[in-house]
Parts: sequence; C-alpha cells; structure tokens
Amino acid sequence: LAKTGASQKTHGLEPSVPIQNNLLKDKIAKWCQQMHQREWDLRKDCRQSKLTTPKVKNKWSNNLRKLDYNKLRIATQILIGHANLQRHRYIMKMEDTPICPKCTEEGETAIHLLTRCPAF
Repeated sequence: LAKTGASQKTHGLEPSVPIQNNLLKDKIAKWCQQMHQREWDLRKDCRQSKLTTPKVKNKWSNNLRKLDYNKLRIATQILIGHANLQRHRYIMKMEDTPICPKCTEEGETAIHLLTRCPAF
C-alpha cells in the first residue's frame, strides 16, 4: 500500500506533501464544529435553547436521534422552550400568569421544572 501511494503521480504544485485523507477529514470536521459553535455563541436570540444547549456538540445529542417521534417532539419542545408550560402559554396570552401552579414560586419553564421546582 505504501509503495502504491508513493508511486502515484501527484497533482498540483511541487513539492507535494502527502497528507492522509483521515487527517484532512478530521481537521475539516473540527473546523466546521468550531465555526458552528462560533455562530451559535454570536446569536442574540434562542435564549431558552442556549440555556439548555450551550454547546452545539453534546454527548447526549446523539441519543436524541434514537428517540421515537413523540419522545423527540417533547424533548425538542423542552429544549427550545416551546413546551406547553405556564410561562410559554402566558407569553401567547393563553394564561393570566406565568407562575408555576405546582409550587407558585417562579415562572413555569422547562429549566424551572427540571432543576428548581420543589414539587418535583
């Protein structure tokens, strides 16, 4: 394999420096991820999504792909802040107050329910 690679004609300017395809693919993938993260960090919107997913590449993000449709729908609603919770319904003028009806301590958001609500 090494002899075959060394004997192949190179294309482009001389002197050529052989680089493995895997190395190139890894560098390009890393660069793309850095650019994606940079764009995500610079966004001024997506407040709720940024709270739940500050990094564009998470260890658990691959697990989302394994969920069935209904579980993925609920997970997405929670992650982006569009779940059928009191604060979201209040913003849409469907409720009179954003306060959590379970504990009445603060607005009912996904973050509140998952991390701070004493009722859970």
